[in-house]
Amino acid sequence: EAAEAAEGSSANHTCFGGTRMDSAKAPKKAGKAGGKKGKRTETYSSYIYKVLKQVHPDTGISEHGMSIMNLFINDLFGRLAGEAGKLAIYSKKATLSPREVQTSARLMLPGELAPHAISQGTKAVTKFVAGPHAQATVAVHHTFCSAFLPGTLATQQQRRRVSAHLWMLNAQGPEFTRVFKELIADFVGVERGQRLRNARELVRSGHGLQFPVSRIGRYLQKGGYATRVSAGAPVYLAAVLEYVCAEVLELAGNAARDNKKARIIPRHIQLAVRSDEELNQLLSGVTIFSGGVLPNIHGVLLLPQEKLGEHDT
Repeated sequence: EAAEAAEGSSANHTCFGGTRMDSAKAPKKAGKAGGKKGKRTETYSSYIYKVLKQVHPDTGISEHGMSIMNLFINDLFGRLAGEAGKLAIYSKKATLSPREVQTSARLMLPGELAPHAISQGTKAVTKFVAGPHAQATVAVHHTFCSAFLPGTLATQQQRRRVSAHLWMLNAQGPEFTRVFKELIADFVGVERGQRLRNARELVRSGHGLQFPVSRIGRYLQKGGYATRVSAGAPVYLAAVLEYVCAEVLELAGNAARDNKKARIIPRHIQLAVRSDEELNQLLSGVTIFSGGVLPNIHGVLLLPQEKLGEHDT
């Protein structure tokens, strides 16, 4: 009964980091016969590290600290995407657009976090949808990801698809033609793996973000938040997540520097979050594992200044 009561009391509470004892005692699963690797686990670790190097180039982060940041991004994604999906349902829209993501960010993020996150999201979406570079990016991405990446240009349908994109050059103008031909040079004559890497860099150059827009878009589609997901919604959501992540990492890096440490640990993340009023409000129902508590002594427990002086003498 006590266990059930404890479980019920923590139903509305989140813990970042889990328990280190359980993970250490968990037996390792044996690999499958034939030397096949298990399913790859997707995390935001590499993208969080890139953002960290932007705000604190000389600071690292521990494995446990990276795990907590990854859980934080997953939790924030669930909150924002869930609220955006509810807004789409309330407005009777089948498509999840950047407007719903913007409104969810305004509702979920407290204080000054909301306007700054909205500014970053608007800037990313504007850069993504405007200009000939974005149009050429979409054309090249569709051409080489749908036609070239599965194999060689062998079928008649693939040749027609590429010919249609090349025919569109005359209708889009000289600037589109120039950018399109420059982007084609990154795909022609390279192997399939390099084409995939070039495609990812191509999409990233369209919005200027470090967080994976394609992955976030896939999560939105598979999560069932709306019937359809527009092209700008994952861009906006990725920009908001990257901004909040940068804020936490900047404050955690400052805490690590104050403690004369070169790596961010869960203690520094705890100090960063609880020392900031807005982040503390955002993570009010969250426990950071191995984060400790803030140093605090109640004023009643302290001796008055005059008595303290007499005691010292």
